[in-house]
Amino acid sequence: MLEDPQACVAPAAGPGTSRAESASEPEPAGGLQVAFTSEPPGLRLTGEIDTTSHAAFAQALALALQSGPGDVHADLGGVSFIDVDGLRMLVATASSMSGDRMLVLNSIPAHVARLLELTGWDGAPGLRIGR
Repeated sequence: MLEDPQACVAPAAGPGTSRAESASEPEPAGGLQVAFTSEPPGLRLTGEIDTTSHAAFAQALALALQSGPGDVHADLGGVSFIDVDGLRMLVATASSMSGDRMLVLNSIPAHVARLLELTGWDGAPGLRIGR
């Protein structure tokens, strides 16, 4: 995916984190970092989605849904770990989208794709596996 000059990077580690922080690419490190993108509209995730980042992950998904009409894209290429509750959040977000909007998962790492297949959530309503 091309660099989005309008991406906002926010380390999603806890309170006091600003969505409007400016940087180029999130660097993989412990925790979770979220870059909000405008083309395609959505977010780019880097790091781990686990109990320490669930609240920030849920907030990032909610903000992405509010960004405008149409599909919301989640680039998971930088996700090194996601637990079952993180997968549930993706599925719940997808199923909550109204109309013909979809949550499109892009750049899915093999371990995440495998978990989606094992749980059967790769075919969840409102969820589309992208490129």
